[in-house]
Amino acid sequence: MFKIKKIIFRVFLVIIILFLYGCSYPIRFVEFETSKTLLGTLGMGDHSIEVKMISGEILRGTWACSSDTQLGAGFLTYQKELASLLTVSGSGQHKCYAILTGDNKTVMELMFMHNEMGWSPHGYGMAMTNKGETYRIVY
Repeated sequence: MFKIKKIIFRVFLVIIILFLYGCSYPIRFVEFETSKTLLGTLGMGDHSIEVKMISGEILRGTWACSSDTQLGAGFLTYQKELASLLTVSGSGQHKCYAILTGDNKTVMELMFMHNEMGWSPHGYGMAMTNKGETYRIVY
């Protein structure tokens, strides 16, 4: 009897871990000047990001966060806006960074605040492509 409960508990844990690893959330990229909206997904378990550009090109990459490190905004052209955006602090807030690449040589750099409080994560930030397009990120 005890062995069966132990096996059921292990199976339950594996299912929960697989469920959490596979969760992904929609993410929107809104171009500030033209209001073009790009849609993508933010993977929580594998830290993946995927976005479909207006041209149909798919950009993919992974993201990483840090809760105790300052991210320097000097390498981005919109550094004043981004610096004020990323000065938020608080429990559950993480400063995140990603670089996405596509098959047509489009590169997108992202910096965003990620909040894991509540049932579903949410965040905001900015992104820029190597073609000069700038986007606001919301999820």
